Amino acid sequence: MRRTSSIPGSPGDWLTRAKADLALAKAPLPAGGLYEDLCFHAQQAVALNAYAHEFRYPGLAEPVTEHEYEAAVSLAEQVVRWAESLIQSRTP
Repeated sequence: MRRTSSIPGSPGDWLTRAKADLALAKAPLPAGGLYEDLCFHAQQAVALNAYAHEFRYPGLAEPVTEHEYEAAVSLAEQVVRWAESLIQSRTP
């Protein structure tokens, strides 16, 4: 018998997780911190693929600049707002 897999959690649950990762991405860069790590959380919020692996592991890419970080967070914010509007419009 073939099993069908489904993604656990409601769209609202996933939106909560996305917002949590976005909050981590927007946290002030701590002393000794790396923009790569903040960008990783932006990626986790909305699937910005390059930040999932290329920038997460040392030696695969140049360090992320503050400008690149700001662009990643801005994009993540836009996608989260878009997803939130879709979810809200479909909630009775």
